[in-house]
This record gives sequence, structure tokens and C-alpha cells, in this order.
Amino acid sequence: MLYLCKQNNTTMSKIFCLETEWVKSVHDLKSDSYVKPLLDFLLNSAPHSGIDSYTFRNVCCEKDFEYYIEHLRNKSYFDYNIVYLCFHGDPGAFAFPADKKDKDKEPFSLIDFANQYEGIFKERPVNVHFGCCLTLNTSEDDILYFKRKTGANMVTGYERSVPFVESFIFETWLMNAMAKHPDFRATRMQELANKEMPFYVDKFKFKAY
Repeated sequence: MLYLCKQNNTTMSKIFCLETEWVKSVHDLKSDSYVKPLLDFLLNSAPHSGIDSYTFRNVCCEKDFEYYIEHLRNKSYFDYNIVYLCFHGDPGAFAFPADKKDKDKEPFSLIDFANQYEGIFKERPVNVHFGCCLTLNTSEDDILYFKRKTGANMVTGYERSVPFVESFIFETWLMNAMAKHPDFRATRMQELANKEMPFYVDKFKFKAY
């Protein structure tokens, strides 16, 4: 689904968001998206939010993820400068609910992502945010490998577990900050987060690379 807000400001940002099915059960089709209200709030707050459109899809398995993420290689998606990935996380990885029934299948690691989707964020500045617990609780070498291999401008996420309600507050701030400061790299974004959202930075161990 593509959602638009009519704005003339060419500096406005666009978000490409993939969200997992959080609960795998017979009732999962009755569950609503956790992240879509955040995206709608940002869109409805334009131009103050700096966001003028977003594309959103739910992802259940790795095949879903592959299908949707590959769209970012198409030049018609090059104006999406924020990639927002919301999944259950593991240290250095994230997981797809449909794949959890296979006990031998490992979570999808940052290294797997980097090798499978090499260069997917190149040719334009793309900030990648992992809205996942623990995903950046891994070696800096692995994170920088992911950043270099995929061509991401900046990679952000958490080293600790992240509760939904508190993360809604912080990630609303983060999406707004990325949109308002499209020229910021990791150091300046980390400094801004430390200054404006110190409680959440410390609680979640938010990191920018």
C-alpha cells in the first residue's frame, strides 16, 4: 500500500517499511499492525514530520521479504530514503515467524542480508533502521560489513530488547529526525539521540553506524 500526503517540499522523506506478523497462531489474521499507526501519525503530521509518503507491507516468511525488499533495486523506489524493518530480533539477526517451525533454520543474520542483497541501497543515500530487539547486539565489524556491502548510508537499531509502547515513542522521534536531517551520518544522529532522547538511548542501547 502506498500512502501519500500532497506537499511541494522536495526535501520531504519517504519510508519503505516491512513489518513481521508478530503473533503466529490461528488468530494472527485478526491482529493489526503495530507500526502502521506510527506511519500514519507521521504522514498526517506532514510537513512538520518531514514525511510525505510511505509504502508498507507485512512479511511472514523469508520469501515475502525477498519479494518486497528487491523492489528497492528498481529506480522507481530510489526516492525512498528510509528503510524501516520491524521484526522479532536476535543478536546480529532477525526472524520470520513462518520459518520458526523449522527448528534447524537459523534467524536471518546481517551477514546473510548483506551477502544476499549486495548493493541494494547503493546509488542514493538510504538510512536503514532495524526496529527489532537485539539486532545490533553483535560485533561492530558485522554491522559495518552490512553497511558497506549493502551500500547503506546509515544503520540504526538496538542492542537490547525493546517494548512496543516505548519504542513507538522513540521511533516516532527517530523517523522524524531522519527526515528533518537527511544529511546526517551516524555520528551526528547518535549525538542528536543522546541529546534529545537520552532515556531511550540508554534503555534500549540505541546505536547508529
